[in-house]
Amino acid sequence: MEDHASHMAIFLSRASNPAAALGELIGETAGPIGSAPDLSLLILPTAFADSIDHCTKAAQVLLQPSNLVVMTAETIPGIAVGGGSFPTSAMLCAASTGVSSLWLPPPTNSPTDRQAWEKLLRESGENYPEVRNPTAILLSLSNQVFEDEFASVWGTIYSSGDLLSLSFEPGDRPRVASVLGETVREGAILIIFWSEKSISFATATPAQQGLIPVGDPMTVTRADGVSIFELGGVPAAVALMRTVIDNGIPDDALELSDLMIGVPTDPYSADYRDGPFSIHPITDLVISDESICSADSFDVGDVIQFMRYSPLSILRPDSEVHDGLLVTRRWQRSDARNAFETRATSSEAETAAVRLVADRIKHFPAGSSESSSLTSALIRMGSGS
Repeated sequence: MEDHASHMAIFLSRASNPAAALGELIGETAGPIGSAPDLSLLILPTAFADSIDHCTKAAQVLLQPSNLVVMTAETIPGIAVGGGSFPTSAMLCAASTGVSSLWLPPPTNSPTDRQAWEKLLRESGENYPEVRNPTAILLSLSNQVFEDEFASVWGTIYSSGDLLSLSFEPGDRPRVASVLGETVREGAILIIFWSEKSISFATATPAQQGLIPVGDPMTVTRADGVSIFELGGVPAAVALMRTVIDNGIPDDALELSDLMIGVPTDPYSADYRDGPFSIHPITDLVISDESICSADSFDVGDVIQFMRYSPLSILRPDSEVHDGLLVTRRWQRSDARNAFETRATSSEAETAAVRLVADRIKHFPAGSSESSSLTSALIRMGSGS
């Protein structure tokens, strides 16, 4: 099959109402993509949830895509300390690339679930018999068990096809999506790319996320699961506060959601301050025992590097981010004052990376039922690696 990956593009609108945002996005699409794309994925901020049906109908009439998926989610072009909030809409379009979009109903805990999913996948592939291992994105409105079960079915049929699962859980933020003209609030939407090089997934680097190292690397000297109690023999919360003070981060603009933990992927390197790192969120700071909690587990001996979001590094992302979609995981916090906010830079935001905030990101590589949980992922448009 001819690879038409160069005909994929993503566009961004910062308009404050859905009609204006949709008009901008469709206008941008008309140039490089043209009419009737094979896929239009319209991502609207949750503030526009009530307008999803109108946006779906308008996009269908004006673009006439073969596949139209519309969903609400947090979308931001960047994150900056002290920045203002505004809604951001995004549209991903693919032209001349084989694409299928399917709605997967929520599981009923019955063996027929797997049979129904297998039937859908096999029927979808009948039009593309030469593609043995397509790539897919699962937009899940259900729980983690659903995602894992479906990934097992996917891997059985496509043993080398990558699957990226993005979870959007209801919680206190309304989640709604539209596929094939129907509005859905549960189950999942599966987008299959019938070209083995049209789309690929990668772990986003700290620089691509707009993160910069703060302070010096430290060694975990006492930890239990997701709780870090000591760093270099010093209470972890004290070490964090010292890092903040010593590096001149203003207290009045700082929240825990501005800080992350970087773990060097090669801790034995002579100089690992600049990475590469895996990134982990700080979910809480416990004053009673002076510990730091994360969404992920740590072991004694792990080397960590505190990081913070910087508006300067997100304003000039590399071409890989511009050619794709950066997905960041959301994490929950009991303290409302430290709730993760969708904030963005107030100037030059149009040059920043398009970012989609999901509740859970899981990558099932090459048809594997074993996934890796990611804090962030880069969905690249173009030839796969």
